[in-house]
Amino acid sequence: MSTDPVCGMEVHESAAPARTCHEGVVYFFCSRTCMGAFEDNPSRYVDEVAHRLLQHLAYPHPTL
Repeated sequence: MSTDPVCGMEVHESAAPARTCHEGVVYFFCSRTCMGAFEDNPSRYVDEVAHRLLQHLAYPHPTL
């Protein structure tokens, strides 16, 4: 389960009506309206630290 970054609603990834990718991270939305708001201004909804953590979790680096 994911949280819509615009409205905060819980969204099941497999049933999400909208999704978009921002800098390598996929975000899920409850509606195309929320996705549009996000795409218009992603920095408003994405905390930079959280975004970097999500990128790391999506594409973990091998342990050396």
